[in-house]
Amino acid sequence: MHKIIDNLLAEEQFTHLQNNMLGSSFPWFFSGSVADEEENDYGYFVHEFYDGCFAKSHHIELILPLLEQLDLKALIRCKANAFLKTEQLIQHPMHVDLPYEHKGAIFYLNTCDGKTVLENSEVIDSVANRLLLFDSSKPHASTTTTDAQRRVNININFM
Repeated sequence: MHKIIDNLLAEEQFTHLQNNMLGSSFPWFFSGSVADEEENDYGYFVHEFYDGCFAKSHHIELILPLLEQLDLKALIRCKANAFLKTEQLIQHPMHVDLPYEHKGAIFYLNTCDGKTVLENSEVIDSVANRLLLFDSSKPHASTTTTDAQRRVNININFM
């Protein structure tokens, strides 16, 4: 079961987050595989905010308004994903974020034709300032985009 919340952040908060993360000085790091360590055909860019017990980014303050909107007891991981534009929409392999029960959230930073595909084949559109709450220990997949320079979201795993 999942839940979608549109216009999650106030306009000023969202614009601040979007301008910073989509700006030319925000640091992104290349990863050779999206969902499967064996698969390396479709790389993407990531920015790790938090993993385990440690903040991994000097930019973590950017996502605090987003984290405050979640009913989280413990933050497990938080990272941003940037999928580049492709000629045709490419769906990455189905995967689970972590192999144990936990909650997941995907926050979309830009509107594009990219999708999140859930295990029941339900498709969630990428809409700016939208939050998807779901069980990210269940299979799901991401896609590229064909109508924007990149598809950017923030992936949050929590208890």
